[in-house]
Amino acid sequence: MRTTIDINGDLISEVMKVSGTKTKKKAILIALKEYLRYKKIEELKSLIGNYDSFNLNLEDLEKMRDER
Repeated sequence: MRTTIDINGDLISEVMKVSGTKTKKKAILIALKEYLRYKKIEELKSLIGNYDSFNLNLEDLEKMRDER
């Protein structure tokens, strides 16, 4: 889908630099995907609740995930 939008030049330049992309299109696609990923993680965090009730912290959970 083709869309015309105004984006702050400094912002897009920073995204291109951080992401290592050479085109604005790729930088925007990466930024959109990362934003959606972040929002999904936040949603999952809200569903999980408090790790204290499981006697585990985030590092313990990540270690358990990595061992799988």
